[in-house]
Amino acid sequence: MPKSTEWLWRTYQILRRTDYDHPIQNHEICQKLELYGEPPGRKTIGNYIKDLIDLSEKGLIIEEVEEHDEKPHAYYVNHSLIDSEIKMLSDAIASSSFIYPGHRQQLLRKLGELYNGDENSIKRFIENIHFYKEEHKDYNFQTFTNIEQLTEAIEQKKKVQFTYLAYNTDKKLVPYRDEDEGRKVVNPYKIVWRLSYYYLFCTNLEGEHPERFLRIDRMKDIQILDEPCDPIEGVESTEEYIENQVFMFGGENETVEFRCDNSIVNQVVDFFGDRATFRKVDEDHFDVKVRTSQSNIRYWILQYITSINNIRPESLRNQVLTDLRDALKRNEES
Repeated sequence: MPKSTEWLWRTYQILRRTDYDHPIQNHEICQKLELYGEPPGRKTIGNYIKDLIDLSEKGLIIEEVEEHDEKPHAYYVNHSLIDSEIKMLSDAIASSSFIYPGHRQQLLRKLGELYNGDENSIKRFIENIHFYKEEHKDYNFQTFTNIEQLTEAIEQKKKVQFTYLAYNTDKKLVPYRDEDEGRKVVNPYKIVWRLSYYYLFCTNLEGEHPERFLRIDRMKDIQILDEPCDPIEGVESTEEYIENQVFMFGGENETVEFRCDNSIVNQVVDFFGDRATFRKVDEDHFDVKVRTSQSNIRYWILQYITSINNIRPESLRNQVLTDLRDALKRNEES
């Protein structure tokens, strides 16, 4: 690249390592540029900084380059994300088991460039992230394309058709059923991030479970159909319905109550948050009331059943007891 362009780029990389609390002055930039040879004079560097401020104001570079309002002749970058935010997003990507490991590396590199533009710093940044263990399983390379297509279909209020996948015992993704090669036609309403996966809230036109949540990473060959979506039936508030799902199994929301030992109060708060109301029973127990469907809460209750009793409604209590008896019988016979 032309020498002037190279110095402009290096000036920008130096500024990217600053923030409001750690601004840098013109002469300090000149000193850092000496690592790469004989730098231009301070006046030229000052012009580079003005050019970068102009480019940031026009939105042509990601970070905003600004002049400090307290320290004279000092400049800094107003980062779109702070380091801890970048770290949190990076850890979420690294632990996402549905993203192909190679794609995770690419995404982390993009975040690393926001963290620090220096090549060695990006390398160290990625090396310090704990990766989800790479498994010998199939990955769906269409997941991100799926998100884009479903977003478009939702905006256009159009039905979609796709092949729905499931893992077999060889860890291969195959159509979830042989009939019609696993094709589904649904009314897409909303994309939901829950339990570290993307789900599509939709109406399944096959008649099973009128409101369904389907994993977007299990969809393949999405087609947007030239048919308008049907309105949602039986759901007064889409937001409330989605919010009250526990494991995204769908079903009709109703009031569920149960009594817990104080030993799991953290788990209840972490999982249900403000969606649940508590009532203290005694020094060792509290009652929980939450709006959700029985098909969702059933498995959460089973997970903490050693600390839960007084389950209501009666139909849910009976289902949990049936699950426990069945599990006990199968394990005693095995």
